[in-house]
Amino acid sequence: METIRNYLETMFAQLPNSPQVLHAKDELWNMMEDKYNELIQEGKSDNEAIAIVISEFGNLNELSEELGITGFMSDGSFEKVRTLSLQEAKDYIRNYKAHAFRIALGVLLCICSPVPTVIISGSAFPEVVGVMCLLILITCGVALFVSSGIIMSKWEFITKEACTIDFATAQYVHNEKENSRTSHAIYNTIGVVLCIVSIFPLILLDEMNFVGAFYENIGAAILLFLVSIAVFLFIISNMSQSCLDVLLKLNGTQTVSGHYVPSQEGKVPTFKNPVVNWIMSVYWPTATCLYLSWSFLTFDWHISWIIWPLAGILSAAINNICDKN
Repeated sequence: METIRNYLETMFAQLPNSPQVLHAKDELWNMMEDKYNELIQEGKSDNEAIAIVISEFGNLNELSEELGITGFMSDGSFEKVRTLSLQEAKDYIRNYKAHAFRIALGVLLCICSPVPTVIISGSAFPEVVGVMCLLILITCGVALFVSSGIIMSKWEFITKEACTIDFATAQYVHNEKENSRTSHAIYNTIGVVLCIVSIFPLILLDEMNFVGAFYENIGAAILLFLVSIAVFLFIISNMSQSCLDVLLKLNGTQTVSGHYVPSQEGKVPTFKNPVVNWIMSVYWPTATCLYLSWSFLTFDWHISWIIWPLAGILSAAINNICDKN
């Protein structure tokens, strides 16, 4: 029955998401289900029953008048749409995750590129060595960006052409998205923590009375390294999620296929007030930017941490005061 269900969803995928069409789909499903059960009772095998049901009810053009959707079939506005197969979706997700890794690694190398120069500037090594290391790291990072863009160019049609995904593919992508929620949250949490603790080496070296340019440079190098890892995790996490969103959004809500899975129905705003909802959508990223800006501009790390408890209290107050859906 799952095969028949998938076939039915694909038949109606590009038709408008209207009550008449949805009613026709339910009616045809009942007809298919009754016919399948009847064939099984007659002694037909599962494969034979499926083949007969699809051959008898598989042509929507022939059934459109009986189902009352002839007008929608002749509209033509939902034709000429490329349907991505399940295997194509899997290949795209795999390639995009590799693309995300290359981009994240390239950014990490670019952020870390000053580290050798910073360390060497406080030692006996000639500064030209640090400059060479900086250029090599930046070159490697740019090479990763360029090569990754070239590799992913074969998937440009997904965003440039009219494409859609069938029922089985939508379910697969939806499950992938749900399964990745935990890792997505963990990566982002670790990234935020690394940004916060990145200043600790400088503070510890200062408290332990390690004075001198070399120790200051070591602290700065560790800070850059920790921030680069945090950015690496942010990019990996968010790009991996974005490729799943790209596939799910191929099925717009104006068609039947747009309601295959809950992920395609769009996010329900948390707050009734759209302004408050928008503010809360950028609340924690803004708090992070304020923390890092204040800390790096003034180097008052021993004071700037107060942003986090204050931000938490304000967030709780907004959640309690403002009406939610």
